[in-house]
Amino acid sequence: MRLMLIILPNKTLSVLFCIRISFKMKVTVLFAFALLFAGNCRDNKGQNLLQEDYMQFSGSTPGDSIVKLILGIPVTDSIDFMKWDLIFRNDGRQIFSLSINYGLARPNTSGFKENAGILTIKGESKVTFKELGHFKDEVIHLISDSFTNDTLSLVKLDNSLLHILNPDYRLMVGNGGWSYTLNRTDESIDNSGSFHSLIPVDSILSDSTFQMVFDGRTPCSEIAQTFGFSTNPDCLKLKWRIKLNWDPVTLKPTSYEIERTDIRSTGSITGNWTITILHGSAIIFRLDPDKPDKSISFLVGDENVLFFLDKNNRLFKGNKDFSYTVNRKNPV
Repeated sequence: MRLMLIILPNKTLSVLFCIRISFKMKVTVLFAFALLFAGNCRDNKGQNLLQEDYMQFSGSTPGDSIVKLILGIPVTDSIDFMKWDLIFRNDGRQIFSLSINYGLARPNTSGFKENAGILTIKGESKVTFKELGHFKDEVIHLISDSFTNDTLSLVKLDNSLLHILNPDYRLMVGNGGWSYTLNRTDESIDNSGSFHSLIPVDSILSDSTFQMVFDGRTPCSEIAQTFGFSTNPDCLKLKWRIKLNWDPVTLKPTSYEIERTDIRSTGSITGNWTITILHGSAIIFRLDPDKPDKSISFLVGDENVLFFLDKNNRLFKGNKDFSYTVNRKNPV
């Protein structure tokens, strides 16, 4: 018997047994092990999403009608935004508890006006693999009778970020104030793992819209320090508008324009941008790729949602009030 140990770049460990018997048996054994490993690979990846004993995610999201429907809130209720606090526990069962405050925003604060609503939901969580025409990934399902269709689904972006999904497994699109990204708050963890986009690159390259506009608000201090923005010491958030232009004939990226609160008095920032691919399937928009000290990059979640990357191509983690996510102004 011969044993071969292969360590793959993504730290996945696979063992290939080559048994010197007859050719027919050798092929049969190898095929069987290939099927077994393929199945275990998917199962283990799914289990890893909820394998920790305790995880906590928080964030502020819009209160769109589809979220109201999922949560059983009357669609006629006036809601500016929602504050989410989601806790996962694994004590032999994978369970969750979700607390949501929602209502009208109190001006110039991160809180609500009086009479804000409160929801508390508990249930079980599980991971499944979804492969649809527009989506292919592991999905975390929150299962409870409190949800209209018994389930609320999220996709894991990396070890620190979850994003809420529509019932048809598309990324929910936020607005200029809030996104649908939840940020891990219970501990600081390694975020160096690989990531990917949720759509094929062809979907982006064939976009016939000659300008894409994305809006959003992000925390201020971390991204300002990373890219050297001149912001006030008490800066809590940055408001962004990002315009990405395409050539109307070749459909290739051309110019961009950024409007941001800290440069409002001096005008916008302009330059060129490109599309690159990381990890084989992660679509990256790079602004000023020829200027490493100034270049800003985004992971493309899909056609409507972008996530900020730092200079090491890691996703920024937000906080309970804002995420490092921008949303398409007119979703497609």
